[in-house]
Amino acid sequence: DVTDRSRVHIPDDTTAVAYTITVTGQNSSGYATVTPGDVMTRPNSSTINWQQPNQTRANGFIVGLDDNQRIKVFVGGTTGFTQVIIDILGYYSPTGGGSVFVPVSPVRAYSSIAAGAPIASGQQRTIDVLNGAPGWVPDKATGIAYNLTITDTVGSGFLAVAPGSAAAAPEVSTINWFAPGTTIANATQTGIANGQAKVFAGGGGSTQFLLDVVGYFVAPEDVPPGVTGARFVPIDPARAYDSRDPGAGGPLSGGPAGVGAPRTTSVAIGYKVPNGATAVAYNLTVTDTSNAGFLTLAPGGSTLPPSSNINWFTSATTVANGSIVGVDDTRDVTSWVGGGPGGSSQYVVDVAGYYM
Repeated sequence: DVTDRSRVHIPDDTTAVAYTITVTGQNSSGYATVTPGDVMTRPNSSTINWQQPNQTRANGFIVGLDDNQRIKVFVGGTTGFTQVIIDILGYYSPTGGGSVFVPVSPVRAYSSIAAGAPIASGQQRTIDVLNGAPGWVPDKATGIAYNLTITDTVGSGFLAVAPGSAAAAPEVSTINWFAPGTTIANATQTGIANGQAKVFAGGGGSTQFLLDVVGYFVAPEDVPPGVTGARFVPIDPARAYDSRDPGAGGPLSGGPAGVGAPRTTSVAIGYKVPNGATAVAYNLTVTDTSNAGFLTLAPGGSTLPPSSNINWFTSATTVANGSIVGVDDTRDVTSWVGGGPGGSSQYVVDVAGYYM
C-alpha cells in the first residue's frame, strides 16, 4: 500500500507512481517484478535482476496502482529470496494539476570524466541541467527524467540524486556498486530546483558518473512553443519486444570499431500504446551477454545519442534498467549495442505505460 506511511502523500485519484526498487540480502540469483496490486499472475517481465547472493542493486521505474492504491512485488528464481525496499519519487494524477512530460532525445547534461573529477564518498555535486543540456530543458521545468551511469568505480558505494536545493542526501540511493571497475546505469526521475539537481556520494568508494537527460516535467502553462506536454497512462506491464523470439533478429552486436548496426522495433504492443502517444515508460533487460558492452535506446529513426541506457562488463549477464523514451507516430524505438568486437546481447523491452 503506497499510502501506508505518514511521510508519503498520494492523492486519491493517483493512477501511477515513480519509484525506486532496491534489493539486498539475497541468498541466490533471482529477479523481482513490480505490478499494480490487483495483478494475479506475474507477467513475463522482470523489473530488477541479481546473479549472486548479497548483491545490492537499485532500479527506477513507473508502475500503475490498483483501485486501492497498491502495488505488488513478485520474486522469482530457483529457491531465491531477497529483501525489497520501495521508495516513492513522485506520482501521476489525471486531475491533480502538476506537471506534464516532454520527452527529448537523450542529451548529456554532465560528465565527471570531462570535468576531470570523480566524486568521492561524503561529497556532493550540483549539476545545472539547464546549462548542461542547453535548449533541451526550459528554465521553468520542475523535474527531469534522466539516466545515471557510473564507471571507474573504486571499492563499493552509492550515489543519490535530489533537487538542487536539498541540504542533505535523501534516504534512498539511486545507484549502487559493490566492486572496483564497475560500469552500470540506472534511470529514474527527480525534481529540480532553480534548474539544478544534486548528486550525493556515500558508502566509502568513489566513482566517475554521467547524467543524461531523456525528458523533463513542466507545468502545462509553461510548455515551450512547438512541443507537446503529455500525461502518463499506466498499463499492466507488457512485453513489446524480445530478441530471443523466433524471427525477432537474435542478439544485437557491436561492430568492429565499437557500435554496431542499429535495430528499429515497435513498442506499440498491438494497440496498448495508441497512436498519438509521445513517449513510453519501458524496462530494458539484457541477457545472454558476451564480453563487455552497452546498449542504447532512442526514438525510432534517430541517430545514436552520446549515452547508454544499460551496461554489462562480463559474459552471461542479466541486468535491467527502466527509463522513458520518446516515440513518433510509428511507435518505434531504435537500439544500438557497443563496446567493441565480440560484445553482443539479447535484449527485452517491457512497457509499463505511455505519455499522451
